[in-house]
Amino acid sequence: MRNESAWLEARRNGLGASDIARIFQGHGYEVWAEKRGLTEDWAGNGYTQTGKDLEPIIARRYSEKTGLVVHYGDSLAGVLDLCGVPYEDYGDGLIIVRHAAIPWMACSTDAICRTDGAEPGDEGWWNLQIKCSEGWQERDWADGAPEKFRVQIEAELAVLTSHGMHLEGNRLAVQHGYDASRLQSYVYPTDPAMRARILEVGANLWAMVESGDEPPADWNSIHAFNALHPQEEGKVVDLGADAGELLDALAASDNELKALKEAADERKAALRAMLGDAEVGVLPDGRRVTYRANSKGVRALKRLEAKP
Repeated sequence: MRNESAWLEARRNGLGASDIARIFQGHGYEVWAEKRGLTEDWAGNGYTQTGKDLEPIIARRYSEKTGLVVHYGDSLAGVLDLCGVPYEDYGDGLIIVRHAAIPWMACSTDAICRTDGAEPGDEGWWNLQIKCSEGWQERDWADGAPEKFRVQIEAELAVLTSHGMHLEGNRLAVQHGYDASRLQSYVYPTDPAMRARILEVGANLWAMVESGDEPPADWNSIHAFNALHPQEEGKVVDLGADAGELLDALAASDNELKALKEAADERKAALRAMLGDAEVGVLPDGRRVTYRANSKGVRALKRLEAKP
């Protein structure tokens, strides 16, 4: 039987791959507060729940599309047993694997996939993460998976391979919208530089969790900060000279951003004028510019690299 509440509680005892991805997105303060038990864990929303509901369908379609054997749900635990990877089982494929040598590091991978007939230790095994995006978000994947997802899968790979599991790398099965033909596969080998950064950032934050020291201000999440520091009506504090310098720098940054946006808008307008009534324009070096409607009927200008 699936025990999601126990799984969520167990996740407090370390940083999961999705936690690390959130830290890289600038939500380290929020993760720190959750691990300290000062705020409730983020339990997702309607979008993430829909993604969970669609995962088994996407896993099946991905297997059909790629010809790979996908171990998802109950069969995930079985393949981890086969590969000698220890895990905590919370039912119905809800598992936690903890790093063999780093106590704070853990993951809850969606699935493992392999070529048909591949045995443990053979080539042809991958960690598999399943994602579902709204159709209009497909443009965010034009140049590959966004960094937050690459961080997540690299962290998962670090945990799984720490137990001697042989994996070639990571795969992402991403369903863009509800058209089955828009199921995409992204494949990534391990990224040593990214893994080193993950271990450094994760270790720093976990040390703050254990010590109780708050993360630096640049890690702040507004939601967590407001929960931990409720505003006292009418309270006034004196700020030092450093605050004045920050305020001046902020005003300068705002002006720079405004100027950059205006320049970008002008360049977009010039490119749209060059395209005229065409959807796609091709540059001499092979790069392309497109101006077409997304699934919501909104036309957007995109810059694409040359395809080999």
